[in-house]
Amino acid sequence: MSENEKDLRTEFNECYEESFRAWDSFLIEAQKDLDFATGDTWDSREKEYLRRNRREALSWNKTKRIVKLVTGYQRKNRLGFRVQAEESKDDLAASQYGRLMLQAMDRCNGYHVMSDAFEQGPLKTGINLVEIGVNFDEDPVSGDIAIYRVPFNRFLLDPNISRRDLSDCSYLLRREWVSKDNAQCLFPSRADDIKRLTPVQYDNKFTFALKSQGANKMLRWDEYWRRDVEKRTVLVDPQTGEWKWWPKDAGKQKLDLFLQQYPQIATREIYSPVVKLTVFIEDQVFYNGPDPLGIDEYPFVPVWGEWNPEHYKYANKLTSLVRDIRDPQRELNKRRSKMLDIIDSQINSGWMVEEGSVINPKDMYQAGQGKVIWFTKGSLQSARAQRIDPPNIPTGLFQFQELMDRDIMEIPGANNELLGIPDRDQTQTPGLLAKLRQSQGLTTLQGIFDNYRLSKSLLGHKLLKVIQQTYTPDKVQKILNEQPAPEFFNRQFSKYRVDVSEGVLTDSQRQMYYSELVLLKQMGAPIPWSAIIDAAPVQKKDDLQKIVEQEEKQAAAEMQRQRQLEEIQVKAFLAKTREDVASSVQKQAQAEEDKAGALLDRARAAAEIDKIGTDRLKTLAEALTILSGNQRQGMGQQRQRLITQR
Repeated sequence: MSENEKDLRTEFNECYEESFRAWDSFLIEAQKDLDFATGDTWDSREKEYLRRNRREALSWNKTKRIVKLVTGYQRKNRLGFRVQAEESKDDLAASQYGRLMLQAMDRCNGYHVMSDAFEQGPLKTGINLVEIGVNFDEDPVSGDIAIYRVPFNRFLLDPNISRRDLSDCSYLLRREWVSKDNAQCLFPSRADDIKRLTPVQYDNKFTFALKSQGANKMLRWDEYWRRDVEKRTVLVDPQTGEWKWWPKDAGKQKLDLFLQQYPQIATREIYSPVVKLTVFIEDQVFYNGPDPLGIDEYPFVPVWGEWNPEHYKYANKLTSLVRDIRDPQRELNKRRSKMLDIIDSQINSGWMVEEGSVINPKDMYQAGQGKVIWFTKGSLQSARAQRIDPPNIPTGLFQFQELMDRDIMEIPGANNELLGIPDRDQTQTPGLLAKLRQSQGLTTLQGIFDNYRLSKSLLGHKLLKVIQQTYTPDKVQKILNEQPAPEFFNRQFSKYRVDVSEGVLTDSQRQMYYSELVLLKQMGAPIPWSAIIDAAPVQKKDDLQKIVEQEEKQAAAEMQRQRQLEEIQVKAFLAKTREDVASSVQKQAQAEEDKAGALLDRARAAAEIDKIGTDRLKTLAEALTILSGNQRQGMGQQRQRLITQR
């Protein structure tokens, strides 16, 4: 082993000792939580006590009911990934990413792995890791994305961690056991070295994992993940502020040539965070280098339980849902065991017998509970063999048992509606009210679900980076049946222009496309039913398509006839309108003509008046004056006659 390998192994051992001293108390409590979740609630001392008293270590596992309730809700309401572009020009790339992530998660059963991590981590033990890997068994060039669950007892985190996304985790240790054949597949260039390795079963590390592994001829596989920094060159455009990393594998000579060609580009030397990995197989270094996925991040996503990083006790720093139910579950088992013992003892608790009073003393142990108290001869006052009367069961014991049952339900935050059981006095609860109560019952568990959504979001972002890093254009073409978008392989695309969020989970891309079409149809989008039927995941789609196409043709023909009728009506209306307009114009022209004739008559009258001379006008005036005077004189004479007569 070289000096560098010795230093790496020493560093690994030091990190293990530091981390194990801190997390040891948590590992013990997490193992107890797992025991309670599986129904093993009695410790060795209690089991020995029950065995000595001829009683069985019975368990009434109500904890499992609560765990299955919460994980069942999560599995029933499981959500998938949706990639959304922040700019409309990136919609095509975002759509391709979303479809690839859906295909990858479906191929490797990723959603089931996430649900298992949620159940085994936050609910049972406190934490699990979800690992992203690449499997090259079927695709030796691009590989296929694989997702694995890492149990709580096979990894150790930096004890100074406080962030849920592992951004402040300096190192992460992980152990697995692999066969020689699998190790040779992973390191084919060192197959001969792997064949010469001798498995060592116990090295006082990851003891909880060793107990659960049960392997005899497996090789120890240790992974030492750690954060580091390295100096990198950044290209910056001073005018626009656009920047880009200079490739790591490109030398300084290529950089100088690039800057000569583009003198306006400036460079900066900065230290960038990176992730490195060292793989030990049976304490020998088989790999030491950068992150194999090339994403410069841990390929792990933690699924947390109740996380209190400020707590000074590591046993209470991270807890599971089971942790709060352990005490009432233990007491429930004890009380029920005692109640059963009391009920069984009602038949016959035992005997008080004098020595020599029975022929075969062994027969006394087969009666009642098998408890026999022997007395010396002549000690008993009455009969030489007396039955021990059993004690009465206290009536309050059953009420106390009911109270403990409610505690197991209420302490983690569950209610009867959450289990589909109505209250005793409200058996006719409306469905809407029951659903509201069910959602309110989950409020106390919202923190666990919120942590799970955060883990899924982190997983989505890492998946996006792995797809960009590992998939080739040919693989994208085969999966999507279309060419990747121009922005597809832009490493900055996933950071600045894409938002990974949860969407409705379906079994395939076609089902997701179908659900989106139905949603748009409900919103009023002009989408034909033939397009929806074509995307629908139903049986006998051809027959249904023929019926829909026939109905659409009939509807189109009827619409065409209706349109022709409307055109005829419009033409008739336009003709009538034109006729009315022409008549109105004619009448208006006649009115204008009559008006012009009247004006002409007035002009003629004025001309005739002009022909009459001035003298004639005077004569007429005098005649009019005389006529007016005669009329006034005649009227005066008539008035005088009337006065004379009176």
